[in-house]
Amino acid sequence: MKLVKHFNEFLLNNVNLNQHRIDTLESRVSTITNFLKGSDSLKASFITAIPQGSYAHRTIIKPTVKKAVFDADVVVYLKPIKGWEPKDYIQKIYELFNNSSPYRGKASRQTRCVKLNYAGEFHIDVVPCIRKGGFFRVSKNLYVIS
Repeated sequence: MKLVKHFNEFLLNNVNLNQHRIDTLESRVSTITNFLKGSDSLKASFITAIPQGSYAHRTIIKPTVKKAVFDADVVVYLKPIKGWEPKDYIQKIYELFNNSSPYRGKASRQTRCVKLNYAGEFHIDVVPCIRKGGFFRVSKNLYVIS
């Protein structure tokens, strides 16, 4: 049982992100979420934004000398926007970020997301997801854009 204590200390001190990085990440995600839900083009369709992957599970690995940055994924749930094709969601979100002064130069368009780079520390992948139909049913009503 003594090894459990050592293992937990190892995770805390050597593997997991420190509290400052977690606080910075959460602050940036909150700012991004507010930016998207307040934008003219998305506010009527915005449902929510939630952490995904290692960010959601709190298992983001602390950057190392070889890999100096970490990443976090945020899924942005949207109602379908009339006249938009699936490819338009990523492009329009990319343009929204790139045309704003706080995010200009930080945004890059990827295949399934818009990546926001933060000064060599980390990046956040913003993944749009359309919700179609009535109640939330993962297998039939959610569509990740590609």
